[in-house]
Amino acid sequence: MSEKTTSTHEKFSERLRELERNAELLLRQAEQRGNGQLELVAKLFSELQVSLEELRIVEEELQQQNDELIISRQLVETERQRYQDLFEFAPDGYVVTDRFGMIQEANRAAAELIGVPQKALPGKPLFVFFAANDHATFYDLLQQLAQRQGALSWEAFLQRRDREKVPLIVNAAPIREPNGNICGIRWLLRDNTQQKKAEEKMHTLNSELEARVEQRTAELRRSNEQLQQFAYVASHDLQEPLRAVSTYVQILADRYRSRLDSQADEFIHYAVDGASRMQELIRDLLNYSRAQTKEQELTETNCEEVVARVLESLQLSIAESMAAVTVDSLPVVMGDRQQLQQVFQNLLINALKFCGPEPPQIHIAAQPKEQEWVFSVRDNGIGLDQGHAERIFVIFQRLHTRREYPGTGIGLAICKRIIERHGGRIWVESEPGKGATFYFTLPIK
Repeated sequence: MSEKTTSTHEKFSERLRELERNAELLLRQAEQRGNGQLELVAKLFSELQVSLEELRIVEEELQQQNDELIISRQLVETERQRYQDLFEFAPDGYVVTDRFGMIQEANRAAAELIGVPQKALPGKPLFVFFAANDHATFYDLLQQLAQRQGALSWEAFLQRRDREKVPLIVNAAPIREPNGNICGIRWLLRDNTQQKKAEEKMHTLNSELEARVEQRTAELRRSNEQLQQFAYVASHDLQEPLRAVSTYVQILADRYRSRLDSQADEFIHYAVDGASRMQELIRDLLNYSRAQTKEQELTETNCEEVVARVLESLQLSIAESMAAVTVDSLPVVMGDRQQLQQVFQNLLINALKFCGPEPPQIHIAAQPKEQEWVFSVRDNGIGLDQGHAERIFVIFQRLHTRREYPGTGIGLAICKRIIERHGGRIWVESEPGKGATFYFTLPIK
């Protein structure tokens, strides 16, 4: 309640008490003058008492309103002080301007951020404390705030009085009158220096990491190429002396068979067999070392034509084992024709080799699934334990001895390397005695 309202209430109470005193004085005077005037005065006094009682009620109501106003004033003062404390001691800069951007109020954080004494800020235009490049954007922001209800966010640079530029995150919200007209703007100025430094550091670290990864990748690529070249050269250079050994051992076997004792014939047989297996192993190693080199670009490849070529090359083996090979419609993919031919050939040779007592039944198919083709080569052979499903794709890993099933243990490793070069994957599903199905995927072109 205001001081003026309190003074009026006190004057009203004093006036009420004065009327009571005058009424009592008038009544005593009437009693002294006679009965005629006494009745008239008594009547007036009675009416006056009623009026006084009504006035007392009004006085009590006024007193109650006065108490309520005092409490409301205290609450308002408490809230004002709370707002002032929050405004004054906030960690971020808070500034209140009129609708033209002239500063009306600023807290301590804003003054420290700008580098100007707090008392010197009111009356100054806020835009002068921003970098010159941000002045036009500042006035665009004022226009946008006048045309919308919500707040706006903006990244800018603060130009401190000491010429240091400080990156800011600026949030601005309009203050509106009951009729909706904008009468001021609240500004939040948040120092973005640490975040910018963190972003720059992260960018630097990412650049260094990318450079390091690129360097490491190049080193690995060179190392891989050198290893592949070494494997190729070593294997190729081994072919010639091994071919000479194999040739002369074979001549020895042909020329002196039955002319030496049986043990010598057995030793010669072992030498010929060992030389043959060594040639086969070197040949497979050469194929393995070449499997991931990109000697040929991937081109459109008709898988039906590839399989037909493989079946033609394996025609004799298929006839000898009395196998039945069926092929579904196969797609055209992006691939290396020679390498895909190697994959189908290795899988078919395995199906023919690891057959059961019944003639081999082999089926080749392909189904689209999402963004890739899923190829399958199913047989009715001896199968394998699913626990060895990963092992069989590792180079030189065998589940059987060479006496049981010949081979070098490289064929499936070559398939895996070729399929991975094409961006696919390969796996097997099988049970002992129930055949096996080899799956591999190739991207849909």
